[in-house]
Amino acid sequence: MPQKHRKYHRFVVFALTFILVISFSLPWASAKESEKPKPQDWQINGIIAALGDGYPEVQILGFKEIAEYELKDLDQQKPDNLAKKAINLLQDKNIDFDNFNTGYNILTALNNLGDAVKPYVKDIVDILKDKSFHPSVRANAASALGYLGDAAKPYAKDIVDILKDKNADSNLRANAVYTLSKLGDVAKPYIKDIADILKDKNVDPSVRSSAASALGNLGDAAKPYIRDIVDILKDKTVNNEIRISAASALGNLGDAAKPYIKDIADILNEKNVDSNLRINAVYALSKLGDAAKPYIRDIPDFIKEDNIDSNTRTSVAEIIAIIKDRNIDYQIRISAAYELGKLGDAVKPYVKDIVDIIKDKNIDLDIRRSAADTFGQFGDVTKPYIKDILDISKDKTEDINLNSSAAQALANLGKLAKPYVKDILNVIKDRSFHSHVRNSFAYALGKIEQLQVNNLGIVLDNIYYAGESEFHQWRFLSYLLGGGSDDSKTLLKWVGLPELKSIPSKLNRDEAIKTLDVFTKAWQPSQDLERLREDLAEKISLVVSQKQVTWQPQDILLLEKLKNNLNKAGYGNKACAIESTISSL
Repeated sequence: MPQKHRKYHRFVVFALTFILVISFSLPWASAKESEKPKPQDWQINGIIAALGDGYPEVQILGFKEIAEYELKDLDQQKPDNLAKKAINLLQDKNIDFDNFNTGYNILTALNNLGDAVKPYVKDIVDILKDKSFHPSVRANAASALGYLGDAAKPYAKDIVDILKDKNADSNLRANAVYTLSKLGDVAKPYIKDIADILKDKNVDPSVRSSAASALGNLGDAAKPYIRDIVDILKDKTVNNEIRISAASALGNLGDAAKPYIKDIADILNEKNVDSNLRINAVYALSKLGDAAKPYIRDIPDFIKEDNIDSNTRTSVAEIIAIIKDRNIDYQIRISAAYELGKLGDAVKPYVKDIVDIIKDKNIDLDIRRSAADTFGQFGDVTKPYIKDILDISKDKTEDINLNSSAAQALANLGKLAKPYVKDILNVIKDRSFHSHVRNSFAYALGKIEQLQVNNLGIVLDNIYYAGESEFHQWRFLSYLLGGGSDDSKTLLKWVGLPELKSIPSKLNRDEAIKTLDVFTKAWQPSQDLERLREDLAEKISLVVSQKQVTWQPQDILLLEKLKNNLNKAGYGNKACAIESTISSL
């Protein structure tokens, strides 16, 4: 008998999804904040090796990875040295910072280096003040100061000057406003300035939104302006971004906002209200204690201080049914798919359902991608389905963004995905796959297993075919996957289109032999990697021909092997240089 199609009343569907969205913000909810990943030593070593590359862009990608980890994971790498290197990159005006993420990656890493950054606070302030720097770099410098606590307090006036500068870039002003609010008492003399920005309709919405958030951080000192924040929240003509920040600010102000609980609650009944505004209004109410409970009675009793219980499991089944039901509004389904990943162990019995969602081509792409993101969180229970995810990641009939999301799911599984390393390498090697997909697989491999020189060439070979936007990524990935080994660092000094100034120009005999040994290891595996092999042949000839190397008779065996390799591969012109060196011995 066919299963009867289950109908969901629109209000019930929205309420259930809405409950999931807000429940993780509530003070009595049990969801845990996701922890930063714990890297393996080879991963850290690979990242640190990338910081020594001749291209600043490769170094910046290294700092992007550093931002993912805890300071304790970097202790052996001397965070003070990393901080100095990061500051030097920021001060290099030859770097193109038009890409906002460039400065952001460096400064986010600085935020993760703790006390090691404090000696460089003045350098960060100088960047903030210097109008010759790209606005995005100055904006990120402002944000970085907010993480430095007492060390940044002497520079509050410099931050205020940016805040008051109406001609300053809007992102820069927004970051300056919010940073000031994180500096505690030194910000109090400037609270009126922040409130005036919030109320000024001529100010960019992002700056006003930041001002609302800033007031929410300033506690009792912001009490005189609570009425202004409430008025902003209630004003339907105000930009939603500003109203959302106003709602959150009221929640953060605690008892002082309690007289305005009804005003906040009225947002829940406002017709056609933006869903994010509604969610933030509930968040605010949830922070205001028992007095707000009558206004959020839709939140179910099962959200308690205990771990998620069996009642939640029933809700997981409901949510999965909603995700699969194409008759339900897309926004509700995508929200449900996103929140599913926050329910932890309660979702494990439904891993097969998640895989079915990922595989179902009739389901919206973003929902399938969100399901893929969820899949990688559940460890051993995913084993029977890893092959399914691998197949999706390799399916050329699928959207490349779904391929990449599936590859990231494999990355999130870590060592569980090790049996499929060969499959992953085959995709990275196969240029019939879109470059974005191959790149995603390489990043995934960086979470799974270190490569030795015999396989590292597969990653390196992609450098020669990469466009400008991906070239530096492939060099960084080669460092990462090489795990900082001596062999991988030696290889990257010479091949993969290194920055010309970084190629060694004077080698002694020991260094030359070590380099040629590495080239020998990489030679045979490069048989099907045309561009890499061509580069290796060129660099073998270059090393052997260096005049300052004093070759010895015992080196003839190595040199003969290299000469024969070159001749067999059709590089007779390169072999001649080696023959000449052998003859001289």
